Amino acid sequence: MGENSATYKRGLFEMLTVIIPTRNEEKNLPVIFESLKADKFKGKYELLVVDGHSKDKTVEIAKSFGARIVQQKESGISNARNIGWQSAKGDVLIFLEADHWIEPGFLTAVDKFFKKNKTFDAARYNIKPHPGNYIQKALVVQCELAERRQGARGFPTIFRKYVLEKTGGWDESIGIAEDRELPIRIKQAGFKVGFIEDAKMWAKPVDSFKSLYKEGRWYGRHVLSYVRKTNDYATLLGVFLYASFAPLTLLSFFSGIFATLLALAFLALLAYALKGYLITKSTYAFLMIPVNIARGFGELIGLLESPFVKQKGKIS
Repeated sequence: MGENSATYKRGLFEMLTVIIPTRNEEKNLPVIFESLKADKFKGKYELLVVDGHSKDKTVEIAKSFGARIVQQKESGISNARNIGWQSAKGDVLIFLEADHWIEPGFLTAVDKFFKKNKTFDAARYNIKPHPGNYIQKALVVQCELAERRQGARGFPTIFRKYVLEKTGGWDESIGIAEDRELPIRIKQAGFKVGFIEDAKMWAKPVDSFKSLYKEGRWYGRHVLSYVRKTNDYATLLGVFLYASFAPLTLLSFFSGIFATLLALAFLALLAYALKGYLITKSTYAFLMIPVNIARGFGELIGLLESPFVKQKGKIS
C-alpha cells in the first residue's frame, strides 16, 4: 500500500472514473446516464463503459452520452470490472451497474470524501434498493437483513486505483458473490474502507418470478466453488435451505420424515421473515417466504447443473 498511498497524500488526485459494465442494456442505460448528467458535477471525471458485445443499441446510447467504450474479449462481470479498472484514466474508480441510478450530489460527495479523507483507500456508496412491485419490496427487506449480517457497508464499490493494482481486482473464477470475496482480500492487505452517506444510489432488485428463478439457477451453479474459496457457509446453508423445498415437497407424499423436514424448513423461513418484520416493520418481510422458495427452485436446478457447466456469462 505504501508507495501509492504516499503519492496520493502529496495531492495527486486528479480525476474520477465511473465504470459501468454492460450487455444489452439499452433500456436501462438512459436512466443512469441521465442521472449522471443531472448530477451537474463540476469536477473532472470520465465515463467508461465495458461492453460484453451487446446486440442492441447499448454502445450507441453510451457513445451519445460521451462514454468511452471498451469491449470485453471474455465474459463475466468480474472480467468486465477488471477490464474497467485496467483501462481507467482516473485515480478514484466508481463502479456502478447499468440498472442503477444516482441522486444529485453523488459525484460531488465521492470527490469530497477522497480529497478530505486521504487515509481512506476505498469506500462504499449509500446503496438504496428501490421498492417497486411486491417482489422488490420483499427483497428490500432481505437486502437490509443481508447488510446487517455481512457488514455490507464495509464492501467497497469505490477504489483508489492502486488498491485494485495491489489486490489484482476481482477473482474471475468466482461466479457469484465476487463483491464479497474481494473485500476480504482488501481488508487482509490492510486497506482502509469508508462509507459515504451522501453518495446515494438506487438499485433495482429483480421484479418477477422468472428473474428470481434465473438468479437462483446462477447461484446454484456457482455456490460450491464460491464457498470453497471463501468459507462462507452461511450463504451455502441458505442456498441449501431454499433449494430443499421442491424435493422435500415431492418426497413428503411418500414419507412422514420428509414432511417433517419440510415443516422445519418452512419454520426456518418463517422465523427469518419474522426477524425481517421486527427489524424493518414492513409486512412485505413475509413475502420473502414465497420469493425465496421460487428462487430456491432455480438454485436446485443450478446445483444439479453445476458439475456439467463452466459458463461465465448470465443465464438467458
